Amino acid sequence: MTDETIGEKAGNKLEEGLNQVVSGVKDLAAKAGVGSGDSHGRARTKEQWYADAKRLGVKGRSKMTKAELEKAVRKA
Repeated sequence: MTDETIGEKAGNKLEEGLNQVVSGVKDLAAKAGVGSGDSHGRARTKEQWYADAKRLGVKGRSKMTKAELEKAVRKA
């Protein structure tokens, strides 16, 4: 067993906790559809952005580009 100082132990615990928080935030963001990718890090398709825009009642969505749909959904 290695001899860790109190500071090293505290730092390691802090890093573990931070990693858990970051992972939780990423999971919540993916579930909410926030971010440019899905829960597996893949880019979202125009159809996925369109579905979100439709669910949110975005007007003019059928004529929007993928970038416009993404912007409208993020704004809504």
